[in-house]
Amino acid sequence: MPNWLQPVAKIMPLYYGADAMSGVITRGSGWNSVGMQISVLIIFAILFLLLNSITLRRFRQV
Repeated sequence: MPNWLQPVAKIMPLYYGADAMSGVITRGSGWNSVGMQISVLIIFAILFLLLNSITLRRFRQV
């Protein structure tokens, strides 16, 4: 990956998922090693759920 694109990749959930999976598959890492990546993915999931509920509330016709 080009150097200028690496900071952009850090804000994408796919970066953390791929990093955790490659750690488990290639290095045999356990939960202790991939805990940070899993935590970041959980934070992304919560953030996206909150944004989705806010957006849907705006467009819901109740």
